[in-house]
Amino acid sequence: VDSKGLFTAPFWNMFDWAKIDDEQECVLHNSIFMVGAIDAARKCAGVLNKKNHDLWLLSLRKRLCKAINSCWDDKRKSYPDSIHKNGKVSTSFCQHTSFLTLLYDVVPATKRKSALKNVLKPPTWMTRVGSPFAMLYLYEALEKYGHQDHIIESIYRNYLPMLKAGATTVWECFPGGTAVSGVGNF
Repeated sequence: VDSKGLFTAPFWNMFDWAKIDDEQECVLHNSIFMVGAIDAARKCAGVLNKKNHDLWLLSLRKRLCKAINSCWDDKRKSYPDSIHKNGKVSTSFCQHTSFLTLLYDVVPATKRKSALKNVLKPPTWMTRVGSPFAMLYLYEALEKYGHQDHIIESIYRNYLPMLKAGATTVWECFPGGTAVSGVGNF
């Protein structure tokens, strides 16, 4: 966790085969995934009756969520993809930060509607999901918020081209690099 309170690492920080500004050390989706990992660790601690870990994990989660939410862009009504090494905030925005903050309960209630809109009807300037792998996280967030009909429609639109091409397994990327019509074009 860096001085801004975000997860930062000098690794390949890629999550999806989409045009996300992920060639930085501080990529917001990784901080959001860390919140999910903390939630999983808290559940494990509970099952293992190691409740003494809950306080520091909960404290870390709160600090991380506060840092993530400090990155919210009020003009774009979204989170940026990354923070560059020089402190410059990325000008690139993707659906991924919105659906992950919804999935892991990071986004505050006051911004939840905007985050959900980024998932269901993303603006034209927003990067959409590019791979079936990342799409599964989006589907999980949609299910959590009661949008099963959008999941079914998206599966039909995005996976049908693979079937029509004779695929016997799911492709690594959707045709064209992003979801055929995006989950957000209903």
